[in-house]
Amino acid sequence: MIVGRTRSQGCILCRKRKIKCDQNKPHCRNCAVYGQPCPGYTTTVPLIFRDENKRAERLVFRGQTRPPRNTPKPTPNVKTQLIRTQCVPAATPFLLDSSWEHHSHCYFLDQFTLPTEPDGSPGPLDSIPLLYTWCENTTAKGPSVASLRAALDAVAFASLANQARIPALSVQARNKYGEALRELNQALGSVENAIRNETLGAIVMLMLFEDINSERKSLMSTHVSGIQYLLKLRGVGQLADPATRSLFHFAFTQMLIQFIGLNDPMQIDLDWLLEVLTIPHPIYNMMAGNIKISKFCASVSQALIHDKSRPIDTYTLTSMLERGEHLDLEFSRWHIGLPDLWLPRKSLSPTGEPILLYPDYTSAGVWNYYRSTRIVLQLAILQVHRCLEISTSGVSSLPLSEPSLLPRTPEDIIIEMIGEICESIPFCLGDLDIFGRPTPRSHYGKPGIKAIQGFALLWPLFSVPQSGLASKTQETQARDALQRVATTHGIRLGMDLSQETVQLERALSPGSVGPVELAGLT
Repeated sequence: MIVGRTRSQGCILCRKRKIKCDQNKPHCRNCAVYGQPCPGYTTTVPLIFRDENKRAERLVFRGQTRPPRNTPKPTPNVKTQLIRTQCVPAATPFLLDSSWEHHSHCYFLDQFTLPTEPDGSPGPLDSIPLLYTWCENTTAKGPSVASLRAALDAVAFASLANQARIPALSVQARNKYGEALRELNQALGSVENAIRNETLGAIVMLMLFEDINSERKSLMSTHVSGIQYLLKLRGVGQLADPATRSLFHFAFTQMLIQFIGLNDPMQIDLDWLLEVLTIPHPIYNMMAGNIKISKFCASVSQALIHDKSRPIDTYTLTSMLERGEHLDLEFSRWHIGLPDLWLPRKSLSPTGEPILLYPDYTSAGVWNYYRSTRIVLQLAILQVHRCLEISTSGVSSLPLSEPSLLPRTPEDIIIEMIGEICESIPFCLGDLDIFGRPTPRSHYGKPGIKAIQGFALLWPLFSVPQSGLASKTQETQARDALQRVATTHGIRLGMDLSQETVQLERALSPGSVGPVELAGLT
């Protein structure tokens, strides 16, 4: 049965936050204070789907003659109870006062965007609410605006369709994705439209759509090659715009995942990005280090894979090894200058297991990306080590004649990084708070993290089983966490990454120096 009822006439955001709204029009004061765009007011009558079966049963039984008190109770019909349990739907746990399309936008903005950090640094995709509000209210036309609007619809529909399992909404998401691609192709046809913020926002949304629906081709994003040229076309001043810094961060992270984590060759030289990352902040220092590491891994791959026809001389291998070890020493100091609040803290879980705690999920995500990048760098150094051993002695088991610049072996560093990623999982999944205490679950059993925070865990978790040096327990822990992100937040890429059939051949077994290829995916 569908019934209507009256409720507060406050704006949508104030009702969601459960705070009193001053109902000022067109924008309430609370949204202005919080620095968020006011989504406006709902004019439709809220509807509730109410389960009336119990009430109908009581009305029927009320008119029947009551049996004597001493009469034994009849044996319940198990078959009838089973049919009733299977056929009677559960009551919808929220108000259906608007269409699924509107709900999908609210869900996406709530789960995949976070506000600006207290220190002023951009939050994950914090530019999207502003672009969304602008698209809803603007009368401007053009391929850039149209592509952004369609891309926002596509990723919003897909996120809610996967999380709530709504097939009809998935079809609409697919149609919007095709529309966004058509409009984007037109926008990229001219430099004026290509450098617009709307065009960058559209590509970022399409990249996110690919991962939500797990539509990468052999784990490679189809939009990364284009985003390289677009970011270079936008120039060195794009980080100065607070409205698009989070879009740059997202696009940059996806580029580095593909270059470093998946060994995808770069289309253009990324040295120009070093001019962009001149902001005196440890985060940008780490991003600059990622660029240098990506170039090093690409050079190692090219030298060890594409030059099989002729042997590599010892001098080249030694120079390559020294360069990689210098990069690791420099990269391991990225956190120097960070405030103490950003540093992880070792503790013990309620069950006595070692864990790492952080002040927030953003800092935890940054640290885990650092660890996964360092794992890949050490794997590349390990490849050079083994090639040099074979080149100098012909026996891979003999030690190197040149002393290493690193205080520990690459295997030791990889094992340490794997351990720290696994120790971060209870906090990053929202099971423990910043003090190491179990966090209370919501009414529906959902964790306290947002979908974008779970999304940030995918590639660090994927690097654990792909390293080749994780224990069986650590591999299982990482794969279970990937599956949990997929099932909880509807990000299907997590389920694909958790499969044991997905293997990067970069994971080295003792004595192997094989090529870097993808297996298990077509």
